Amino acid sequence: MNFIYFMVMLVPSGYVYFTKMDNINHFLIKHIVVFLKQIMPNTDMHISSMMMKLFGDVEYVVLPTVYPSLKSIIINLIVAVVIILITFYKKWRGHPAMILIGIIAAVHMVHVLVVWYAGTDFKYTIADFSILYTKQEIGISAAFMIFGAFVTAFWGNSGYIRRFFFFILVAAYPILLSFFRYLVFIYILHQYSIIYMGIMYFALGPIFDFLSLVMLYAFFLMSMSKMYENKLRKGGLEICS
Repeated sequence: MNFIYFMVMLVPSGYVYFTKMDNINHFLIKHIVVFLKQIMPNTDMHISSMMMKLFGDVEYVVLPTVYPSLKSIIINLIVAVVIILITFYKKWRGHPAMILIGIIAAVHMVHVLVVWYAGTDFKYTIADFSILYTKQEIGISAAFMIFGAFVTAFWGNSGYIRRFFFFILVAAYPILLSFFRYLVFIYILHQYSIIYMGIMYFALGPIFDFLSLVMLYAFFLMSMSKMYENKLRKGGLEICS
């Protein structure tokens, strides 16, 4: 039954991911551009496309690249250094949340220094960011789908309904979140500057997706464990009676 469940979850969803992802991508990108044109009506923007193996022709948004001013670079550098120093404060040192914040601040500090050194010769544009981000998130979405089917398959012979809903959540979550996040990211990059590109791509990209997956899986484990505990408790009461 578990193997049948695994195949029933994996085959249809895999078919959708690897044959319809270009259609899903087109639908989401089209609505992103519609929204951006409403809030930035005078901005020159267009949709471009690229070929991805296994996924077909996928689209992304191209916006003019905005470079940071010297004032913006100095402010961001100071803020990043202050945040890193705060994470080493004795009271908060070693706390998981502060470690994560410190990593994000360190990534941002390094990127700010690189942008400052490179200036207008910094070779990554918003179009480059869009290409890399789109490839990354489509790959992560496929990995989430496979992971969700596998981890929900082999959990005894009960709780198939809650397993199914967890699988749907894990499979749909990265697609919806990644494209909403993409909308926010390219808006910030264009409205302010590419100084935030590093923190968006590295710190708030794969790391955030991984932590979100761990959080969702922890809730799933708690739910399944509680269900089996209740079954064992009821079974024990029946034996006693």
